[in-house]
Amino acid sequence: MQEQLHAKPTQLYRHFDAEGQLLYVGISLQSMKRLAEHKNNSDWFDEITRVDIEHFSDRNAAMDAERKAVQEEKPKYNKRLRKHIPEPQNHKLEAAKEDIVFRLVSVYPLHSLHSVGDILGIRIGLVRELIDAGMLSVVELPPHREGCKPKQAVTGWSILTYIEMLEQEHKEKRGAIYKKETSL
Repeated sequence: MQEQLHAKPTQLYRHFDAEGQLLYVGISLQSMKRLAEHKNNSDWFDEITRVDIEHFSDRNAAMDAERKAVQEEKPKYNKRLRKHIPEPQNHKLEAAKEDIVFRLVSVYPLHSLHSVGDILGIRIGLVRELIDAGMLSVVELPPHREGCKPKQAVTGWSILTYIEMLEQEHKEKRGAIYKKETSL
């Protein structure tokens, strides 16, 4: 499965503002679809006036280019990859992460609120709170039958963005604890 994902042509995109300042660098199998995700999940979306797209033959080449671009070009809103990140040492962990990404965005790109709760290990009430707080974005699906309510679904990209935010918060807390301990 991961081999299939890595073998697919992948795009690296750069978002710029009206003054030409680089706002964000990312990779995607479908950059324009990912742009729509940013519209729902990024406070800075309205600043985008230009999108440049670069094509790569596979995901690994795009990931290397993304890492290099973030480190060298220092986009305003990229938080991940700012520091030099050594190549992953634990290949099984990386394979597991890639499998999760593949399943969340390719195999099942839309997830019911119950499914999101199962994926994140939280109750559905908290899923609704995260949606209301703008931390997870939803799409409305048309009703299956006339007279039924439309259903809400959460995109895989939205789930990944939320997980990345949690990881970042965890790293920041660990860093703050480490600084506090070393200053004592």
